[in-house]
Amino acid sequence: MPPRKVIVLGGSIAGLFSARVLADHFDEVLVLERDRLSDEGEPRKGVPQGRHVHSIWSPALQYLEGLLPGLRQGLLSAGAVEADAGRDFHWWHAGGFRVRPDVGISCIIQSRELFESHVRRMVRAVPRVDVRDETEVLGLVTEGGAVRGVRCRPRGHSAETQMRCDLVVDALGRHTPIPKWCGEAGLPVPQQTELEVDIAYVSRRFRRGPKDLERFRVMLISPIGPAERRIAVLFPIEGDQWVATLAGWLGDHPPLDEAGWLAYAKSMPNREWFDFVSQLQPLSSPSQYRFPSNLRRHWERVDSPPPGLLALGDSLCSFNPAYGQGMSVAAFETRALSECLREGLERLPERYGRMAARVVDQAWALSAGEDLRHPEVKGRRPVGSALVNAYIERLHRASHTREEVHRAMVEVFSLSRPLPSLLTPSMAVRALVWGGRKS
Repeated sequence: MPPRKVIVLGGSIAGLFSARVLADHFDEVLVLERDRLSDEGEPRKGVPQGRHVHSIWSPALQYLEGLLPGLRQGLLSAGAVEADAGRDFHWWHAGGFRVRPDVGISCIIQSRELFESHVRRMVRAVPRVDVRDETEVLGLVTEGGAVRGVRCRPRGHSAETQMRCDLVVDALGRHTPIPKWCGEAGLPVPQQTELEVDIAYVSRRFRRGPKDLERFRVMLISPIGPAERRIAVLFPIEGDQWVATLAGWLGDHPPLDEAGWLAYAKSMPNREWFDFVSQLQPLSSPSQYRFPSNLRRHWERVDSPPPGLLALGDSLCSFNPAYGQGMSVAAFETRALSECLREGLERLPERYGRMAARVVDQAWALSAGEDLRHPEVKGRRPVGSALVNAYIERLHRASHTREEVHRAMVEVFSLSRPLPSLLTPSMAVRALVWGGRKS
């Protein structure tokens, strides 16, 4: 049997995660990335959100540890910060601060450049993986209704090369041209669901003092729509720095000038975030990232998806970054891919599409449910969504005083428990009894 080869399009975090999984099932894994990649951890053009904080939940990181042993400790040794989602979070939501028990679920927090460069070094060390940068992908090679490879060329060159393979993995992100190329080749194209949220993030970096982490490691001021549209987050990263981010939905965007940025922070329903951040020493000017919409491509609904093609990460579903689930979802999508590959390549796109959709469903329900609280966000609202939103808001309020409620909600946010676990009779009683109180 000839050697089996897979080409991963995009050296993104999702692309790197998938390359590591694919190396267990293929003889050759080639990752093609348009940007120049540096193991020193430099921002790059293809990641416009790169200057903003990136975190990953511990359940996803625990899975990745099985693929990349030492990942967690390597990140921490490089300066990333671990924060328990109860004990270390000072979190204002729905009119009060959440209780702070030790929930045993944490997130690892660092800059995008640290996380990506660290994962890339580990993946490059895996046998059979070749990460090739400064390479442009120009189109697909198709035969008989299947994808058989790609056309590409080194950046700055005119001559193109045709690379054939057994599988192409699309990890090019939300702006991937793959569906367009499929349509041009007469291949099926997935339906899309899009929820326009028009959110913009403005982040700044500040000096972190030696005792700053004693009181909390993360401070969040989260909105409850539709009355509130603004969020403030403060995360520690490597280099003894804070990343302070303000964001607003539906055009209510933070200003880029310092005075306007601080005034926006002061407008939050609780002043603690502003009071803390306004005393810090700035290390950078404000940096903006605009996110137009949640975008999901429904490959699982395609009756006969093209053999030889899979989508993963933001190419499959791009979530509102306010909810911090993107990297965790990408990790669990690769777990689904690994499980499917154990059964071989037969009907792989169909099997993977269905399993990946189940991974995406929960995170989509959480993020879309929150965004659809705003009547200006256009999209289909499930029957009973207003009742569900009111119930979830009562759970948020119950989490101000009830440790078990906060713990259950963190388990759902981190994708370690299914969303229906919040709908049990015992949780409903807690929402009814404790959810009407404001701190």
